[in-house]
Amino acid sequence: MEIQNKLQKGLGIFIGVFVIVAVIAMMVVFDKKSPDTNTTADQTSSDTTNTLADTTVPVTTPEVMPTPDPTPTSTPTPKPKPTPPPVQNTPPPVDTKKTVYNDGTYTATGSYGSPGGYDSMDVTVTLKDDIITASSISNIQANRTSQRYITAFDGGYKQYVIGKKIADINLVRVSGASLTPEGFNSALSSIMSKAKA
Repeated sequence: MEIQNKLQKGLGIFIGVFVIVAVIAMMVVFDKKSPDTNTTADQTSSDTTNTLADTTVPVTTPEVMPTPDPTPTSTPTPKPKPTPPPVQNTPPPVDTKKTVYNDGTYTATGSYGSPGGYDSMDVTVTLKDDIITASSISNIQANRTSQRYITAFDGGYKQYVIGKKIADINLVRVSGASLTPEGFNSALSSIMSKAKA
């Protein structure tokens, strides 16, 4: 019985010591964990706060746009259409081209071949604004047959020459004479060269 009491007493002391050691050990363990836990908790709290602070979307109030006035104060005036220039009924411009030949009276000798040899005659024309106003034939050097043709030519050529532009004249057959006009045309060609402005 006494042994049993001793055992119980020893067991109680052992359990008491064990409990005290266990409590101290628990306090030491909790004491060590407590600062780390607090620090971690503080860091976690701080990180969460920072994360929340970083991810916080700024709240902006929507901008109120003014509503347009349904009735405009002034209506835009349409651009006037350009008016076309008035049509002018003016006559066509007068050709003020300078004359090609100088005014004056000119004489040149024209020669041509005939069955009797070479014949010649002097041709005189008066020019005014490139127009022949007068013409004559003189100093005829020809045989008797050619003179007859030249006389016939002299009686009929003026109607084809007077009042015409000198540059437009080219006689072919006049009053039955076909060779005499060649002499006249030759003399006229020399006159145009002399009278050229």
